[in-house]
Amino acid sequence: MKTSVDRKKLEQLYNRYKDPQDDHKIGIDGIQQFCDDLTLDPASISILVVAWKFRAATQCEFSRKEFLDGMLELGCDSPEKLKAILPRLEQELKDAGRFKDF
Repeated sequence: MKTSVDRKKLEQLYNRYKDPQDDHKIGIDGIQQFCDDLTLDPASISILVVAWKFRAATQCEFSRKEFLDGMLELGCDSPEKLKAILPRLEQELKDAGRFKDF
């Protein structure tokens, strides 16, 4: 179900959100911008689902690897593509086996 991902576009997207003090992560301000671009409340279950899919190790931040690998795995290179698949990702929580992973 993965679609073709434009890696250059994905890098530009990461650069939009990355922490100005640390090129290796997206911090709280970048997460807020990411949520704004997705029109998501940062406290919503949806952003937690995204963090789960990105395999984020730390709350309120994504490492460069987590963000890029997560977006690649989901087949997304834009907030619009990610927003389009969020309902499907949220449905996965209804699967007991996947919910345990969450």
